[in-house]
Amino acid sequence: MTIHKLYNGDVELKFEEGRHIYTVAGKKVVSVTGVTGIIDKSGPLMWWAVGECLDFVTTNFCFDVDRRNKEMDEVELKEFLHGAHRAHQRQSQKAKDIGTLSHEWIESYLNNEDPSPPRNPAMRSTTESWLQWAESVDIEPIETEFKVYSQEHGYAGTCDFDGYVNRERCLADWKTGKAVYPEHDLQTMAYQIAREEELGIEYASRWVIVLPKEGGEIVTQRYGPEESERATKGFLGALDLYHAIKKQ
Repeated sequence: MTIHKLYNGDVELKFEEGRHIYTVAGKKVVSVTGVTGIIDKSGPLMWWAVGECLDFVTTNFCFDVDRRNKEMDEVELKEFLHGAHRAHQRQSQKAKDIGTLSHEWIESYLNNEDPSPPRNPAMRSTTESWLQWAESVDIEPIETEFKVYSQEHGYAGTCDFDGYVNRERCLADWKTGKAVYPEHDLQTMAYQIAREEELGIEYASRWVIVLPKEGGEIVTQRYGPEESERATKGFLGALDLYHAIKKQ
């Protein structure tokens, strides 16, 4: 458990990393990702899971000549089907590991700790993509990997970056994947709402930087103040819906 002093020390936010639980004054506080998690992503996730299952069967049966030409016994068949059934979970955990380690590398870089280039190919691709973006802009960090908490709305989260990009004070979040999704928009808006509430400042923009794990193009999205009202309504609406569904 880690303890974070916010609002000039008036608020003590506790975070249990293993369970991803935030508490304030002994009371559990909903996380930003918990709120945005109510957005329906079942369609794309379903097809992704099916694809991972097919990839497993293709690799471990269609292209495995020895296994294909041999009749599996009961135990071997059960193990094979179990592997196909769980293929998406293994890939999901692998992606989370790449994302977590890449975040740590980027944080180390921004803190001038001169981290060594990652040896893992996917992680190296991710961090090289981030460096490509960072070198294309004027970036100046103020704080990295920090907790936010909204006293007014009662939620907490972890943001990746507070600082300047092209001389604009902004918040930014690094993602690993292929595209910017609606939840990324609302997530960064939630961070901005809480941070402005705590610090009493206004941010000029917020960024979502999507980093490919295995090559491909980096995807960036800047949101300006003209989009804040829409995104604020979206996140607070999702927060109300979360409380209504969870009865909290």
